[in-house]
Amino acid sequence: MNIQKKKILISAFGFFPAQRYGGPPVRIENFCNHMEEYEIYIIARDHDLFDKARLDEIHDGWNNRGNCKVLYLADNEFTTRKFKSIIEEIQPNLVYIQSFFQARTFLCAALAAKKYNIPVLLSPRGELCSGAMRKKYKKIPYIILLRIIGIFNKMYFQATSKEEHQMILHFFMAEESRIFDLSNFPSVPSEVKENVANTINPERIKLVSMSRIVPQKNILYACNVIKEVSCQVDWDIYGQIEDNDYWEECKKVIETFPKNVNVTYKGNIKHDEVSQVLRAYNVFFLPTRSENFGHAIVEAMYAGCIPIISDQTPWNDISKEQVGYAINLSNKEDFISAITNLHSKELYNMSRGIQRYILKKLQLQELEEKYKVAIEEISK
Repeated sequence: MNIQKKKILISAFGFFPAQRYGGPPVRIENFCNHMEEYEIYIIARDHDLFDKARLDEIHDGWNNRGNCKVLYLADNEFTTRKFKSIIEEIQPNLVYIQSFFQARTFLCAALAAKKYNIPVLLSPRGELCSGAMRKKYKKIPYIILLRIIGIFNKMYFQATSKEEHQMILHFFMAEESRIFDLSNFPSVPSEVKENVANTINPERIKLVSMSRIVPQKNILYACNVIKEVSCQVDWDIYGQIEDNDYWEECKKVIETFPKNVNVTYKGNIKHDEVSQVLRAYNVFFLPTRSENFGHAIVEAMYAGCIPIISDQTPWNDISKEQVGYAINLSNKEDFISAITNLHSKELYNMSRGIQRYILKKLQLQELEEKYKVAIEEISK
């Protein structure tokens, strides 16, 4: 007897094969990989970020990607009416919304689901956390308006960190029973290999940063740290430039770098190349203002890169475990010291240590079960 799978409809800002949307597509892809007992449908934009051209390798209608089916829409197709027709077509058991401040992604899906009394799980993906809540004069009125019209009534919420849980309580005035603490699924390589860079006793520290180029990721702060290191450093920066004015500020600092530092902007990188690229570096450097998970940080750990990051992520215990550095942003000298004082033996030992740490830390089977319990509870 065939048992019909429950259906999950995901509303996303962007998805693969697009390559410029950062962590959200990675998170959705990983979710699909782990939730094989559900039938998953995704609605996403038909173009990449900052690009109007329709994506290659997609076609009209539902695109079967193996672990999910994706409908790619033009911007003018993101309407409540369109979402209603999609819900009528597939009749999902749950609508899972990725992002809150992307108004089209959120509102069209939420209003359509409300019309048909379909339960909604909202994942704010860190947008409510303190490091991301800038320009509050715009965001707070938006939240208050939606509270007034009752958009959050009967909605469920995903919190990926303790801070996000508290922010959901504060901003959405949600009931505790409607908040599910669910970490993101990481990108796990098929095989955890020894880091290439850390086996050759490098005379120069090979440093990598991999993130969107926006103020939240704090690359300008990183530049001001690197400017003051005294050791020999090769620093490569990967990521989509989303804020050109901010990148110009970074370049002005880069122009003042001393001779012991070589820096190269490497541009964007396809997600399926990330793991292999990271293995060529000793240190992953990201003094981010806020991360509710940090997919690139986790992938760097699997690759054996020693993380030197801010204490605004879920990975602060790396300092206690002595496999990396989670440093408060007010302590710039500690960032400088962490990079300057690394040496070859320490690089190798910490590299192997960070791989053991992340393998132990992320209990994937337990996380899968937590997701399934939440989905069944919401969609019953």
